[in-house]
Amino acid sequence: MIIWLLNHYAISPKSTGGTRHFDLAQKLAEKGHTVRIFASSFNHFERRETVTYDNGGIYSEEIFENVNFVWIKTPPYNNLAQRITNILSFSIRLNRVLNAYLKKETPELILGSSVHPLTPLIGIKKSKKAKSLFYFEERDLWPQTFIDFGIISEKNIIAKLLFKMEKYLYRESDRVIFLFEKANNYALSKGLESGKSIYLPNGYSAERVKLNSPTNEVDRILAPLKGLKICIYIGSMGEANHMFPLIELAEAMQSEEKYHFLFIGSGPLKTALLQYKKEKDLSNVTFHAPIPKRYIPYLLNFASFGLISMKDSPLYKWGFSMNKIYDYLSAGLPIIMFSNLKDIGNLENSKAVYNSNSIEELKTILIESPVINRTEIMNFADQNYSWEVLSTRLLDEVEKDIK
Repeated sequence: MIIWLLNHYAISPKSTGGTRHFDLAQKLAEKGHTVRIFASSFNHFERRETVTYDNGGIYSEEIFENVNFVWIKTPPYNNLAQRITNILSFSIRLNRVLNAYLKKETPELILGSSVHPLTPLIGIKKSKKAKSLFYFEERDLWPQTFIDFGIISEKNIIAKLLFKMEKYLYRESDRVIFLFEKANNYALSKGLESGKSIYLPNGYSAERVKLNSPTNEVDRILAPLKGLKICIYIGSMGEANHMFPLIELAEAMQSEEKYHFLFIGSGPLKTALLQYKKEKDLSNVTFHAPIPKRYIPYLLNFASFGLISMKDSPLYKWGFSMNKIYDYLSAGLPIIMFSNLKDIGNLENSKAVYNSNSIEELKTILIESPVINRTEIMNFADQNYSWEVLSTRLLDEVEKDIK
């Protein structure tokens, strides 16, 4: 089967960011399918171009660890206006590039992934031309996310337009993929036909975890922290990541000399977080720039706890699926979660998530350091969130639709 995965922001493990579609594509290829990922070569997290193009070229092919990438050239951005230009450029060029590839091959499945809806809208148009299946993957509930975080009003003209696009994609897609456990209930309330949804959360690459290659960059990060219990955060540092409770937890733990808080990543809030560290003179906190995805399993081997914080938002009643959760679980790490959530879904069964909205309660958990069986946590991750399991789940649904 020929499968096209369309994701503006897809990356390979040599870059920083989530590797969802690379990991999925790798597993699909192992099962005998031909998979292409169409993505922008301008890395959203690093804010840099990752491909050198020939004069006048707008796309470039690369095979990375048996996965076919089609990189599309788009302009760089550092602000909202530039990002909108980047989105429009990618959409126009994606349309052209897909037309070129339709002359070479006919896919049986096109999967169009948001965040923004233009990518899946182009994908559904091409699927009609190719007479292929089309799966819409809604990674974030746009525009509901913006509304729930108070960024825009439900009556805003942009929100109304995005709702119309969402409803169209629900209606015209053969299936709709959600990353959140209860997002199907949200979609049903917006008009999705019953039985069309597939729950496919983020996951992790078991092969990358097993490879676990030592790297000098990680060794340099860890050198000053030898012998300490490392509480680690990996990922974006923006408003949605709700980072301040975690650094406040570090502040509350200052007298506990055996513990150190390591924050790996970047984002709009990083400057403010660094300022907070300086003002409070937090010697038990270290910040470091993002590292490539392939280095993360080795780094997590040396950690004692994974950290996550979630804003109090109605959005999370539909579930959540942050990449870092599955990275932590794959390394057998217990997770310290600051949130107001009463229901954390299937993660409750891991017996590895310590969830509270109290800094003092989380501090007590860290100090008492409950006995953790890291092998049991790893087994839970393998059975529920490895891409071997998740890719099989997807293919089972595709085979039903093809029949």
